[in-house]
Amino acid sequence: MLASRTSEGSVNWKATIADNEFVVLFQNFSLSIRAEAENWEPTSYRLTLRNGLGKEIDELYVGSGAELYETVHDLYSSARRKALHIDEALQLILGELKSADLVGLDEPPLENKIPLEPFDDDIPF
Repeated sequence: MLASRTSEGSVNWKATIADNEFVVLFQNFSLSIRAEAENWEPTSYRLTLRNGLGKEIDELYVGSGAELYETVHDLYSSARRKALHIDEALQLILGELKSADLVGLDEPPLENKIPLEPFDDDIPF
């Protein structure tokens, strides 16, 4: 049921501090899914159930070749797409590409701008 609801987009997965882990919060519990990879390819997944205090109460490890691997792989992919708003990003990009205007900015928007010059208080070496 979780996999089908997630693929429908009706489960509110959120990103965590880890790039490869996503979490959904329930009333008294949370469930996270984490990909473990070698050479950028997911080789296994870990689902962790925690109680309302954040204490781990159960865990499921699914390695490649396991019967549930494809189902859990699809769950992870759908959770990642939802948590990172990938579908929304692609729709915005497609909208820009369909316009007749020039596509692509010279610089990132102000809120995404990374300083290229050292700060005044940086010590040059």
